[in-house]
Amino acid sequence: MCPLTWWMMLPCLLLLVYGVRDADKRWLISPTVLATHVFFALAATKMLSYAMFLLPFYAIAVAYTITLLMRVPLRTEKARTWASGASLAVLAAAMLNIQRIEYKHTVHDPPAPSQMHRVQQYAVIDAERKLVPLLGDPKTTVLFNMPAVFDVQFMFRYGYQSMRKIPAAHVVDRLRQKGYTVKALQDGSAMDDFPPGVEVIPDSVFTFPAIARL
Repeated sequence: MCPLTWWMMLPCLLLLVYGVRDADKRWLISPTVLATHVFFALAATKMLSYAMFLLPFYAIAVAYTITLLMRVPLRTEKARTWASGASLAVLAAAMLNIQRIEYKHTVHDPPAPSQMHRVQQYAVIDAERKLVPLLGDPKTTVLFNMPAVFDVQFMFRYGYQSMRKIPAAHVVDRLRQKGYTVKALQDGSAMDDFPPGVEVIPDSVFTFPAIARL
């Protein structure tokens, strides 16, 4: 995760690697940055924050580049001051990057491909508000057959114990003996698939919207 674009960051990193005199430190920086980006480029699941540990390298590289620019010989000290101020202003504007901030925190009409995850999340949150009144007390209710990923999100947002699959009969008996109400979403399953003791919320009453399943 870095507030600068790759075409600004890459020259800074190359200058840092070139400027490091100690070979051990050079071998620390280069493989770490390169291997991290290659690994997450190939990984199926990833988030920007996974590469946050590289931020110190990025900051050092930018600072080193600014230092080199300030050492460029100019005719007067005033010219050096203006050049330094201009470079810092450009850096600040690039780091602020209002266009990218707006893009990452809004949804366009129509949504851009990279914004579909946010569209899905908005749809799920709206649907969950309709689901909560159907469940009862979160302290004594366990919800099964939730779609993948939604179970964890729903549990953290509303405090309900949520599971992904249809419960086995012995699990239902154990939970009911402890005083829990066992509920489950039908979610396209046949009603005969649910063991006795499960209060099934049929698809006609509630189902997650299709957009959330893309």
